[in-house]
Amino acid sequence: MWCSLLLLLASGPQDSGPTVELESLAGAIETRPLADFHVSDPREQDAHFVRFRGLEPPRPPVGLDDHAALVTLHSGDRVRGWVRSGAGERLVVELVGRLSIELSADEVRSVVFTSRLRGGSAPRPDPSGHGDWLYRRNGDAVPGLINGFSDEGVDFEGKRDSRTYPWRDVLAIFIEDLGEPGEAQDDARAPVFVDLAGGSRLRGRLVEIDSRGCSLAVRPGEPLLLPAAGVLEVAVRDGSFAYLSDIAPADRGPESPFGDDLGMVYAPRVDRAVVSAGPLRVAGRTWARGLGVHAPSRLTWALDGEWSQLRTWAGIDDEALEIARTGSVRFLVEVDGEERFASMVRHGGEPALELPPVDLSGARELVLEVDAASDHWVADRADWLRPILVRAP
Repeated sequence: MWCSLLLLLASGPQDSGPTVELESLAGAIETRPLADFHVSDPREQDAHFVRFRGLEPPRPPVGLDDHAALVTLHSGDRVRGWVRSGAGERLVVELVGRLSIELSADEVRSVVFTSRLRGGSAPRPDPSGHGDWLYRRNGDAVPGLINGFSDEGVDFEGKRDSRTYPWRDVLAIFIEDLGEPGEAQDDARAPVFVDLAGGSRLRGRLVEIDSRGCSLAVRPGEPLLLPAAGVLEVAVRDGSFAYLSDIAPADRGPESPFGDDLGMVYAPRVDRAVVSAGPLRVAGRTWARGLGVHAPSRLTWALDGEWSQLRTWAGIDDEALEIARTGSVRFLVEVDGEERFASMVRHGGEPALELPPVDLSGARELVLEVDAASDHWVADRADWLRPILVRAP
């Protein structure tokens, strides 16, 4: 008996395998085994957010660096992946984890090959006027009409001719919004946001979440199955909360931490690190949503008095670890001119700090401030991570 007990203690905690986290609006988290999990509406489990844990992260495809692109949709969604093929009015985008999705030309606002912007001589695309636009890697901007996509490239009808521009020749395309019908309002299924590894974000109606992943209806027809390993978070978008990073601040405060004379301006970035524009990462963990800022920073939002609390995490982005100094900052929260939270000094490499819920009852103004500590400011690259406003009941 004693030998068995000692053997059990020596073996330590047993690996329970992949799990699912269910988080309520109040921040309470329940963990369940993934193997037998199934839900069609997280609110039936008193949850608004669902995350998968314990799965091996998906890997990006090999050999497609030149095809890396940001695809933005007229709905406001975005897809980060690799574009190199299509069929008629369908654009095929390959995501991390060997997942490919097809997007209708009517859904797409723009395709920008971000890999081709870095270090290239072509000017950054900035379309103006009506109609569709195609930007070539040589700097040419061609107005006209996109007729479709193929494995060879983009079929484009310009003022002078109609031709297929090879994918390798394209820097960006922009498609005019012709009034794509919105999402069906009579669908009883839960409306959700889905944040994916690699920076993609989709919205649709939730069919189900189970051990395979998230099945999402984004258009009429077969739902899209998003593998669990590639899903960062599923959030029910029923108006009960809002991501603060989706709301434009009334005042963005200082953006030149080293003085105006040097010309080094670091505007806050939504869902991206402030300097590199890479994913938000703190102590090795990637966050899909948040704000990347450079201290000293002071962001101010005008509120309507109808929010009950703010919940957020904060930390120094891992991009600071790539330079000689790792950074040190303090995080502060003000509500209607009153300080509600002030952190101790935080350093680069430390895990993200979860702030206690901040009461916003009746609040008209919210300020998130990052104060540079006493050492050098060069690495004070801070993140407000997953800031959520919860609506008053």
